[in-house]
Amino acid sequence: MKKFILSLVVIAVLAGCSADEQATYQDDLAYVGFVSSAVDLKVPINSTSSVDLVLRASNKSSVARTYNVAAIAAQTDANSATYSFPATFTIPADSYTGTLTVSGTDNNLINSTIKKLTLQISGFGANESFDNDKVVINIVLFMCISFYLNNPAFSLQ
Repeated sequence: MKKFILSLVVIAVLAGCSADEQATYQDDLAYVGFVSSAVDLKVPINSTSSVDLVLRASNKSSVARTYNVAAIAAQTDANSATYSFPATFTIPADSYTGTLTVSGTDNNLINSTIKKLTLQISGFGANESFDNDKVVINIVLFMCISFYLNNPAFSLQ
């Protein structure tokens, strides 16, 4: 009886699989995307910091590849005065990766609530496609110990 049930399970699993459901990739396309789908940008009080986002391509190119970067307003709740990033960035020639630097500034606008900035790349060439074209940057207020030591309002007395 156990063998019969096991046989039915195996048949059901095999019958549920078909060639049409397999992921297919075209060999002539370069796939481009962010390495991470989410990162934290820790901004110290009354200061600035940055985070580097890596964009990776599935192949090298003999020429530099430049892409557009934009914030997705509907998926961003961070104040635009608290972050900056270039409108374009480049994967250098003969390289698989490029780096996009996003900067954060406190401007007395960041508090303990995590705010999100969602970026999306565009401007793919005819032989390019994406596998992760968005990244969420969590803008976080970072309070280091030196802030407390140098701020009389937080005295331990």
